[in-house]
Amino acid sequence: MLTGDRTKNELLNDAFPLFQGEEYDFCFPKAFWKIGMQSSIPNSLKKKIAASIISEQFGLKSVDNVSRKYLKGVNYPESDNERLDRRVRSFVAKKMSAFNSQIYVLSKRTDQGLNRTMSQWTLGRASFSMELLAYCGQRGALFEALAIARMMLEQVAWAHSVCHSNDEGAVHRVSASASISFLKGSSKNTGKLYGWLSQHVHWAFDGHKKSVITTTNDALGHLYASAYFKAVVFCVMIILVDIYFQCSWKLYAELEDLKAEKGAQTTTPAQVKSEAIQLLNEIVACEPQDEELRYLCSILDDQPR
Repeated sequence: MLTGDRTKNELLNDAFPLFQGEEYDFCFPKAFWKIGMQSSIPNSLKKKIAASIISEQFGLKSVDNVSRKYLKGVNYPESDNERLDRRVRSFVAKKMSAFNSQIYVLSKRTDQGLNRTMSQWTLGRASFSMELLAYCGQRGALFEALAIARMMLEQVAWAHSVCHSNDEGAVHRVSASASISFLKGSSKNTGKLYGWLSQHVHWAFDGHKKSVITTTNDALGHLYASAYFKAVVFCVMIILVDIYFQCSWKLYAELEDLKAEKGAQTTTPAQVKSEAIQLLNEIVACEPQDEELRYLCSILDDQPR
């Protein structure tokens, strides 16, 4: 069962630290202003920013003097850009950018009807929704993240169903949840992920262990937020990226034509899946005995764990 009151795993804690301010995992806690950044930026730059903060806060004129006088022996930690959560986040961001570009190219065509247009508009929401999913994932807010993921999957299913229909009235009648079974023909992984999400996204008392919100000094927090929850959400993000590519390439034959154009840098489903499986395997290696991670990481490679 997905729950927040579980034994901590140091491998997951190191690979999936929680970010509480935007997607930044470093800040100056004693600064008057909340300034966040990536912990991977150089110590030298952090010191310059710290000197500027101190100068502004205390009305000092010389930033260089502040740096020499107050920060001479100060060194800020630098995290590794190759940390697993950063690589997953980079994979998702790059692939969703490529996906969005491909949908944009398709949407510029004028020789398509209402259904295909509405289908593409729906898929065009994917990048924005993925950012919201990542926002919750970075904070370990599991319940909210899974609700967003399920909504995204239903949008893919709706877009798929509507695009295949020649009846313009379908855009008003088609049910997103009912379209999931229709989508399985293009992506067998859809049913597996949707079934798993449906087990965890309906509200019940146990949902509190996935979604307890606390307030301390006007700052919102998450009681059961954990690296484990973040890892789970990042697995779901990876699988969704694969589903978006699989379904769009089966919906729109034009994408094959784009691939053949001179100088094209089209991202194909096969390229996405290969990298996705590699990242999923790395995640499950952090806690190979966990049933939820094992199931999620088996969805794309179809190998039981």
